[in-house]
Amino acid sequence: MRRFFNWRRPVRAVGVDFGYSGVKAVALSADGGELTLLGAGSEPLPPGALWDGAVRDADAVSAALGRLLSRLGVRCRLLALAIGGGSVFVKRFSLPPEAVAPGTAPGDLREAVAREAARHVPFHLESLEFDYEARAADPEAAGSDPEGRGPPAIVFGAAPREMVLEHCRAAAAAGREVTRVELEPYALHAAVALADRFAGADRDPGALAIVEIGASRAGIHVFGDPPPADTPAGAGAPADLLASLPVPGAGVLAMDGPASPGESGVGPAPPGGGRQPRPPGIPAREMFQDRIVAVAREAFREAGLRRGTRVLLSGGGAGSPAVRGGLRDLASGDPVALDPLEGLAPSEFGPAYSVAAGLAYQQIVARLGPGTGGRS
Repeated sequence: MRRFFNWRRPVRAVGVDFGYSGVKAVALSADGGELTLLGAGSEPLPPGALWDGAVRDADAVSAALGRLLSRLGVRCRLLALAIGGGSVFVKRFSLPPEAVAPGTAPGDLREAVAREAARHVPFHLESLEFDYEARAADPEAAGSDPEGRGPPAIVFGAAPREMVLEHCRAAAAAGREVTRVELEPYALHAAVALADRFAGADRDPGALAIVEIGASRAGIHVFGDPPPADTPAGAGAPADLLASLPVPGAGVLAMDGPASPGESGVGPAPPGGGRQPRPPGIPAREMFQDRIVAVAREAFREAGLRRGTRVLLSGGGAGSPAVRGGLRDLASGDPVALDPLEGLAPSEFGPAYSVAAGLAYQQIVARLGPGTGGRS
């Protein structure tokens, strides 16, 4: 148990991560100023039940979730889920100044965001669940604003509506209710905040890159430097997501040899998915590394960053020496594995539980309100 906050009422939260190799869950409790791990574990899934973030066999997923939470003794009916994979779309763009004129109603602003997003999103918005955040003005566009602010920057995140509904249906079939659906990059960022608090360290200044390597997918998520948590602007403020790019065809299953700890071995490719063929004579591990590093460079360019960024590795493939070595020249130091449960759970949980831990921590901070995000 670790003391982090000043509160007296007990709060419990459960985060669940549906992955190719299985369902993972983390349950946290905040009571009397102490953060306690109530339980963490995983339940395997049959190959193909879930692929690239999409539920293919809702019955198998719901059954695994029910078994896991029963085994962990988690009675909380409410939980949070994360949506990830190649179908999740995150885009940053600026709104025209006239779209946010003084007195613009929230509903009108949402419609303006949807109209602008339609120019950037390669899907019909009617088929998506989406949300957005208005960030600080884009300084490069300040010349278009007489007050020097520039158009507001919008971080737009979307996922196929059917994907979100399938996740919620699987939870409902297990007798649970989803109270929060989050995009995986934000859940991972919350896991970083949790890990930093357990380490007793202040948040490092500057941008942060999270390299997510799951069993069937990978992605690069770059965040800007958020305001300090102990300031009014920073209390409860969402992270500023600068870029989020999937890595096509990259995941633990794309590598030769056994999978990393916490993930399953190579199984039969599900319909419509599977590993991409590689040219003869090129080892899978080399292609795996090169593909991730190439997308990381692209994400850095999109975020307007150069070398020297803090880089953390998440997911079951976080222990890959090839990826760590390939990213070294982009990082401010050696890339390190993100382990938000270090000191609370056995080491075999590690980076593969980052999404679930981040979701549970997000719920606790949200329920306790502004000002609870810092250490006491």
